[in-house]
Amino acid sequence: PSLLHLSFRYLECGASNPMIKTSDLNAVHSTVLLGMDVLKSVFCRYSMARGEKLETIATSICTQSSATLRYIALMKILSDAYPNLVIEHIAIVKMMVECLGRLSESESSQLVSSMRRLVVLKAELKDYIVLISRKSLFQRSIESRVSAVSSLVALLPGLKAQRDVYDVSACLKKVLSQEVSV
Repeated sequence: PSLLHLSFRYLECGASNPMIKTSDLNAVHSTVLLGMDVLKSVFCRYSMARGEKLETIATSICTQSSATLRYIALMKILSDAYPNLVIEHIAIVKMMVECLGRLSESESSQLVSSMRRLVVLKAELKDYIVLISRKSLFQRSIESRVSAVSSLVALLPGLKAQRDVYDVSACLKKVLSQEVSV
């Protein structure tokens, strides 16, 4: 297998096994960090691998793999370290955003938080996150609505324009005043 495949395997190490022995946790953690470090380095150095890596991250997030939180953490690392390189693949980033309604409350808020640097660079991404979150606010599933609220709350600290803060706050106020269970 290629270095990318091996690094992704390292990232997923132990994620599907909730019964890991306490003595093995340090080894698993070190392996995951090694995978993330290699993926970060490859992302920076090799432009041809960027799209493939972001697609793998998007697929793992959208399919809600057992390592979803690790992939979100990798997305944050890449977005914080190389926002301009990530934003070149805005279509793949938008594909991740489309999954917000299907993620858990914590996963959706962490995904939006991981994209804060990107939102500053690309205003259309903020608009897209708000659009997808608003759609999720009207889903039947309470989990989807809670996830949408969590996404919008996570987006607030990254907003600079007063109008943007007002729009998101108004949306939150409306849904929270109408839906007690959310």
